[in-house]
Amino acid sequence: AKITFEDDVDDFLDDLLGDDTESDEEDEKEDEKDDDALQMNEISFGDEITFGDETPSPIKDKTPSPIQEQRVIADTKFADSSPQSGSELSEAEIDLTGLPLRGAKSIFMQNNTMKRGLMWRDPKLFIKQGKGRYSTACPSQYDKQPIVLTSKEKDYIDKKDASFGINSYDESITYGTGKDKFHYVCPRFWCLNDENGKQRSITLKEINEGKCGGWDALIPRKAKKIPPGGRIYEFTDQRFHRERYQMDDTDNILVYKPMYPGFQEKTKHPDNLCIPCCFGRPRGLSQKAIDKGWTVEEKDKKLYFKNKEGDIVNKNIVPRQLYDGTNNTDYMYKPTGSGKEGTGPTFERDEKGNIKLETIKGTPQLRELPAGSRMATIKDCNEDEDDGDDGDDDTGDNITLKMEEAPAWEVFPLKTGQLGYLPEAVQKFFQYNQRPVKGDSSLRLKINKPVFLRKGMERSKTQSFLSCIADIYNYYALSSEERNKTINLQHTTEESIRWIKDIILQHLQLDNFVTFQNGTLVDLFYKDNDMSFRDREVEIYQDDLLYIKLSETNPTYLLKIISALNNFKAYLSDDKVEINYEYIWDIICMPQTGKNNELGGIFSKGLNLLILKSPDDDITNKIEVICPTNFYGTGYFDNDREILILYTRDGYYEPIYKYTRVDEGNAYKINKLLFIPRIEAQAPQLAQMIKYVRTKLLEN
Repeated sequence: AKITFEDDVDDFLDDLLGDDTESDEEDEKEDEKDDDALQMNEISFGDEITFGDETPSPIKDKTPSPIQEQRVIADTKFADSSPQSGSELSEAEIDLTGLPLRGAKSIFMQNNTMKRGLMWRDPKLFIKQGKGRYSTACPSQYDKQPIVLTSKEKDYIDKKDASFGINSYDESITYGTGKDKFHYVCPRFWCLNDENGKQRSITLKEINEGKCGGWDALIPRKAKKIPPGGRIYEFTDQRFHRERYQMDDTDNILVYKPMYPGFQEKTKHPDNLCIPCCFGRPRGLSQKAIDKGWTVEEKDKKLYFKNKEGDIVNKNIVPRQLYDGTNNTDYMYKPTGSGKEGTGPTFERDEKGNIKLETIKGTPQLRELPAGSRMATIKDCNEDEDDGDDGDDDTGDNITLKMEEAPAWEVFPLKTGQLGYLPEAVQKFFQYNQRPVKGDSSLRLKINKPVFLRKGMERSKTQSFLSCIADIYNYYALSSEERNKTINLQHTTEESIRWIKDIILQHLQLDNFVTFQNGTLVDLFYKDNDMSFRDREVEIYQDDLLYIKLSETNPTYLLKIISALNNFKAYLSDDKVEINYEYIWDIICMPQTGKNNELGGIFSKGLNLLILKSPDDDITNKIEVICPTNFYGTGYFDNDREILILYTRDGYYEPIYKYTRVDEGNAYKINKLLFIPRIEAQAPQLAQMIKYVRTKLLEN
């Protein structure tokens, strides 16, 4: 293992310190304008009408290349031959070239080759001609028609999404006119032949990493038939998905507004059946809001939003989710800004044409709140999931179980709240083998057997470190008895990044700021010619001891410290900059001192922080240990402090906790902070390695 130390910085502290405004009805009307404006089969100026012309690929200077000859035919074990699959052949055995993408015979409606699609699976519901025909109820020119799935197909997609850590669709509905009930989803991208020879929804991030053929396999937007090598279809249009109605269109691949499955009113079908379609508003709250205890109730198509206390509140304060790659979302942005590839966000590509996701700068789409009319039809139409004869056949991944039953293996980063085994490099580092014994392919946790696992944090490429700190903040203050209680797992973090920022900002004052990182933060965050303040910006610190001392003896230096502290607060408040341990190690680790605990960090007795890092672009399974040096005021490990272990790779951070599953359900005991004497008996190799790290620190 490699111990990594930061450069020393001179200490200069000795001389310094010495010894609801809009109504729901109006919002519903706006929503109905968008969702139902096209139900009369009318076409307005600015609408996109497809006549078969092809548009260039979103990848500049690239065209889809033929890859049929390179396509690997999946093993027969992946071929789904059950009648309920809707396909007599594996998708891998079908020549996709030339299959129609538009019209009643398209692969998404009623194609004899694919043997799947809306009209193929439920012809009574999806009418071709006459009154109530589906093309009128849910127009295809705007790609508002959903994908139909059996329970087995949906389960396969959900497992793929769980293993990758990003949702390829947001919601699903269930309905059927016969004994078989089908699921309907509204994804952005649809892979026609994945690595297992199956069809499934797929995310932009997966395509960007080469899944399903990568960007070269993306079918041009206005293609009427599948071109050679085309394997990925994008459900998009100019008016709704790209929000460019009666404006110049954009080729910016990041510009996209998602849609959600719902039902048209029964009156639109001659037999009063519920017609699935895709809409601009979802059926419910985001998982982010649900995890925080928010609920929404519908009565007479009017919505009532309630906080975790059960109080009805203004909808404008309901937490909403950004589609910016965090919290299991994909990357979807507003058509604002002057991107190189068209109106929308700016970003860079690597030499292979893939998007450098960390370079994206733009306005992410914000998940809409549910619509009252949509919730009313869902309540009336949506049916409980019924697997029918689908069974629970193997999908090719015979060790994948529910998240709470089987932690992920070698998945990074994890979904928010998901559990994962330690990376093999970390297992080797700690001499802590987690591989199943020979003959046992199950990753299921054993009852009453403690195991160290990673936990997925709030997804942020630049600030997930703060999410780790937020997740242990309330836990830190619990008594031993409270910590030992059995709890049910929630697929979420304890608190949010923004929440822990507020905790830190409230704790900062002049007296403790100058002590962090041995005082170097003052020079690091002070800017020349940044000494002009409004009176209130100075007066808020007038009760600090340092203010009282320096206001008379060295007012110029006092203003310098205030300037640096204000800039540091601005840095912490910025949601775009990278925030990791570098400038806040002491804020996390230093114990509190002073008459009112005004000095020190945010944890009363401090913490030992142990960060295990997999170096970027390293294939040797090497682990670096990031530890404090003289740059930090905390110094080496203190035996009296508890230890928080974090694992980091590619800028993402995840904590390592000890989990003990106590029954066959979802009940666990969780130990988030470690204490060497307590873990020596259960994981002696781990305790030994931590002691070794501490010894190396003392030597340096």
